[in-house]
Amino acid sequence: MAQDRPAATIADYEQLLEVALHTLHLEFDHINRDHLHGALLPPGFALHDGTSRLGYWHPGRRVISVSMDLLLGDSWDRVVEVLTHEMAHHYADEILGTRGEPHHGPKFRHACELLGISSHTSIGRRGREDDTSGVAARIDELKSRHLALVGLLGDAAQIEHLSLGRSFLRIPAEHYALGSAL
Repeated sequence: MAQDRPAATIADYEQLLEVALHTLHLEFDHINRDHLHGALLPPGFALHDGTSRLGYWHPGRRVISVSMDLLLGDSWDRVVEVLTHEMAHHYADEILGTRGEPHHGPKFRHACELLGISSHTSIGRRGREDDTSGVAARIDELKSRHLALVGLLGDAAQIEHLSLGRSFLRIPAEHYALGSAL
């Protein structure tokens, strides 16, 4: 029963975030290699609060962000579906050039075709099949997926990164505006 499980600690959530961000990067590499022949340079990855946007591509920052609500409350397949949708925006923006085009315009739809996904945005949470699985089970699920991706990608799975302090960072939007003005 779920109530017999100890409550998740901050360290559990930090581990989940670290594993999730690394696994998102590997998913990106796998999709990029298999569908786009490595055309995209890896972006930064972030997690955001809120339920109104499951994910977004921010071209100015070169960041794909995924909702924490999605990460914690939906299946990993759904997370990958949202990641792939944002990769279509990334591809349309950086490879095809979407200036002056609607957000889900022809170039975005072409990117969706290349990625093998529908260009229609599906909004809303679908929910996990087992909502009671908890943080520890989610970490185990992502570690298994991580190992599978490392097996698929081989040497390409070696991601170089530097962590300073905690494995996640929240920067208020006004700081980005100030930094770009300087």
